[in-house]
Amino acid sequence: SDPAAMSTDIPPPKSLAADVHLRPYQQTGFNWLCFLRRYGLHGALCDDMGLGKTLQALCAIVHVLAIPGPLGVSGKLDGPLG
Repeated sequence: SDPAAMSTDIPPPKSLAADVHLRPYQQTGFNWLCFLRRYGLHGALCDDMGLGKTLQALCAIVHVLAIPGPLGVSGKLDGPLG
């Protein structure tokens, strides 16, 4: 595995919202979720209420939906996000 894989910031999906700006700790959580998905691992975001777990999860879901091939879903987004 690539040790630098988690240190690279993945930009939030543009299709989610043009004005989505993740705070540094949210970016770290989003990067971590993408890292887990890339390597076929599982995990859970756990912290205090109000720190943006929903936003991080939505970014990760939309990111995965846009990936073509076996690690993604279809490469196409249907509905309001597409």
